[in-house]
Amino acid sequence: MARCLDVSLRMLQSLRERGIIGYSMIGKKIYYRIDDVKEVIENGKIISNIWKKKE
Repeated sequence: MARCLDVSLRMLQSLRERGIIGYSMIGKKIYYRIDDVKEVIENGKIISNIWKKKE
């Protein structure tokens, strides 16, 4: 997910710890709901370069 959003792993961890982005953990794997990720980006809670790369 960090690679898709163009953020560091630490930034993604920080977003989880602060409750900014929801997630589920099964075993050692962390899963994110696409709708939650889109909402975080659209609300400006994180700035991702993913949209800029498409231009």
